[in-house]
Amino acid sequence: MICNRDATKARSLALENRGEAMPFEKLEDHLALADVVISSTGSQEPVIHRAEFEEILKRRRFRPIFLIDLAVPRDVEASIGQIEHVYLCNLDDLQDVVSRTQAKRTDAIASARALVQRHVDEFVKWQRAHELGPAIDMLYKRYHAAAQEELARTLTKLPSISDEERTQLEDLARRIVNKMLHDPVTSLREADDSHGPAIQYLHAMEKLFRLNEREEI
Repeated sequence: MICNRDATKARSLALENRGEAMPFEKLEDHLALADVVISSTGSQEPVIHRAEFEEILKRRRFRPIFLIDLAVPRDVEASIGQIEHVYLCNLDDLQDVVSRTQAKRTDAIASARALVQRHVDEFVKWQRAHELGPAIDMLYKRYHAAAQEELARTLTKLPSISDEERTQLEDLARRIVNKMLHDPVTSLREADDSHGPAIQYLHAMEKLFRLNEREEI
């Protein structure tokens, strides 16, 4: 139900909101029917007074009613909010709610930003590993192969070496390669984008270790 001093405005707003326009002269009758009332007029004086509202409550058989006063100055006399079964909320009340919840909203925003940042960091780390992974794998394979090649040449000069000694030498060669590559590979994986995108590291690694060149055996 939409009630306005200007009947034309009331009909227009009612049509827009699928409501029903009511004559302003019968405001008390409308208040007796409504359970929720939203008031926002340009009046300089209250349009809903306590004395009249007490009679309206009797007609309502004291059913609860919720009044939302959005007007400045107020449309509803403040003392009406003191009447039992009447729940009055004005702009000051709404501002109090906003103020009380502002700190919670601020904390929620900070938590949301931290959550987003954490996932962004995780994605960047995954993307870097995805880009560098094949090159790192090639690097390990190439240098393990080189170590095994040199080990094979050495073993040909040691015909009396036992199987156990051979295994120990192979393990030694593998551990030396892993230890030598550990620090540079770790730095590649953990470096952040403040030092440049992963593709730059990839190109540098390919050039430094000549990963794009075929090994001549």
